[in-house]
Amino acid sequence: PVVEDDPDSSSLLLAVKRARTLALFLLLLSCTTAILEGYEETLAAHVSLSFFVPFLIGHGGNCGGMSVGAVISAIARGDARTPTSKYRLALREILAGCAVAVQLAALAALAMYLTGFDRDLSTVVVAALAAITALGAVCGSVIPLALDWLGLDTATT
Repeated sequence: PVVEDDPDSSSLLLAVKRARTLALFLLLLSCTTAILEGYEETLAAHVSLSFFVPFLIGHGGNCGGMSVGAVISAIARGDARTPTSKYRLALREILAGCAVAVQLAALAALAMYLTGFDRDLSTVVVAALAAITALGAVCGSVIPLALDWLGLDTATT
């Protein structure tokens, strides 16, 4: 078997293992295209909204990545062995993500106000930012715990 931290693992086998996981991610990301396609008329009518799509998508990945890192680190340290410790870990990350969502939404609202963006556009972007931040924390904490529960390597799956 390919082990990520084993220096004797074959680079080719490691690449194949990673490519499978990344191919799955690409498949899931393609759902974004399908979703955006459903809002084509809205985006055409509000072109300025489309400027924020990459910003919001990237931010969601960053938020999820922070939670994933914290949870995988806790799993590696052995801090998530019992159902209670896993629940507390997930709850901590989710609550932290929600608190970050509130802070960043307030900051984004202020920034959009100061830069003169339209109120309706600002409202949509700020609400989306808050929702994506919270959702990133939820997914970033629950997914590695679910993978661990399934007995899969949380760092490489």
